[in-house]
Amino acid sequence: MMVENIENLMAYRAHNGRVLGVDELAERYPLRPLGTQTYYGLVHQNVALFQATGRALQPAHRVVVDGLLAALLQGYAPKLTFQLVMEPLESPDQYGFVLDHLELVEAVATELAAYCREAAAQGKTLGLILRFGSEMNDAGGTSYTGDPSAFAAAFRAVSDIVRRALPEAQMPFSPALRADIDITRVSAYWPGEDCVDLVGATWYVHGAKQHEQGFAKMHQYFLEMAAHRKSFSLDEFGGALGSGDLYYGNDEMLPAMLDHVASMAKDGITFEHGTLFLDERKYGIDATLHFIT
Repeated sequence: MMVENIENLMAYRAHNGRVLGVDELAERYPLRPLGTQTYYGLVHQNVALFQATGRALQPAHRVVVDGLLAALLQGYAPKLTFQLVMEPLESPDQYGFVLDHLELVEAVATELAAYCREAAAQGKTLGLILRFGSEMNDAGGTSYTGDPSAFAAAFRAVSDIVRRALPEAQMPFSPALRADIDITRVSAYWPGEDCVDLVGATWYVHGAKQHEQGFAKMHQYFLEMAAHRKSFSLDEFGGALGSGDLYYGNDEMLPAMLDHVASMAKDGITFEHGTLFLDERKYGIDATLHFIT
């Protein structure tokens, strides 16, 4: 089976708390991912680190982007992409905390810009995706407030800073798409045409019972969002055939998901980026990806 309709296939997997590099992923699975991701909390801990050291990115984040840059400069590919998932997690007012600490966002963007310059100096390209407030419509899966207007205001403020300090970066609008989530309210979170670069989503399918609804809602979302005339991305996607708390059967569900992605070309829907999520405890617990050629 060929992975079709995703221009830049990226992959993420952590092992013992460490994010695997693209070269390690290529050794483990039959694919050569064109990037990876990690998570960054917009929380007091990182504000305190920045105030104390003048650096926003923690060592765990730097290990990931350092590894991508090293692979890039060693000839793994002419371009690799780093996706940083910026999570507003500080309770009780997550989005208010972001607006009160925009200097942290600017510091992150400034530090990442230095990586871009280093790659460019060697004739290579480090692509950057800053994914803010992903899955903001999933009240049961995040600690976000679920306030669409607060999300939109914070997204616009973050976008303004990123466009100024890190113009190379793209910012996706990235709600959660699942069979058990009502997607009719997604449009309430839309922050505006001028601050969104990619119409994205996280898309997970867990269990055979979710198959029909999970596929249908994903298709409906991208068809409706095509009106915005933006490029599309699957910021994270993963699947498992198991039910309940069991996440086995990744290699049975993922081919069907990828076939569905490929079939969407007939509707003019192709994806600029896609990140295959291979969490060792969930959507990658028994994944071999043997079906990919």
